Amino acid sequence: MPHLTLIGDVHGLLDRYAAIVRGLDGPSIQVGDLGFGKEHTWHGKHIDPELHKVCFGNHDDPAFLDHPHSTGDFRHFPAWDLLTIRGAFSIDRAMRIEGRDWWPDEELSYARFQECVDLIARTHPAVIVSHDAPASVVKQFFGYEGRSITNAGLQACFEVHQPKLWVFGHHHAHRDVVVNGTRFVCLDELETFVLGSS
Repeated sequence: MPHLTLIGDVHGLLDRYAAIVRGLDGPSIQVGDLGFGKEHTWHGKHIDPELHKVCFGNHDDPAFLDHPHSTGDFRHFPAWDLLTIRGAFSIDRAMRIEGRDWWPDEELSYARFQECVDLIARTHPAVIVSHDAPASVVKQFFGYEGRSITNAGLQACFEVHQPKLWVFGHHHAHRDVVVNGTRFVCLDELETFVLGSS
């Protein structure tokens, strides 16, 4: 089975993202903030949606969640023993325009997070990929309280199951630290991480 490459936030830098995925010999999952609507339209036209998926962040238009390149709200990939979880809270939402570069459903609801927790409890994935991180990890890595629905929901996921590896983006910085037996890797913008390589 080919390696799976995880790719950090893209933020609309499509030329650089395209160069990364076209240089791969296997599939990838991008950890969110690919871009707004036009970036997802571009992805559908220029990138193989079966090979290269996107785990949506807070700066991805949810109207594209049902498109082939999306991993949806959350998704279990048994072949990789991996589960993805979308969403995050936009701290700059007051400076954004609803429907253009901010969406009220940028985070999962509490009910959807409970469904995700239940799925994790059933499947016990070895790897979790999300856009943001559990509240305790945000505090340890970045020094502030993660108080969003997403941080709380991801914390509940972490408390029900500690995977071997958890990869996320959103914070625009590289971190690689073991917390309670789980290796947490935060990817910087367009940084890559190959599962099974390190």
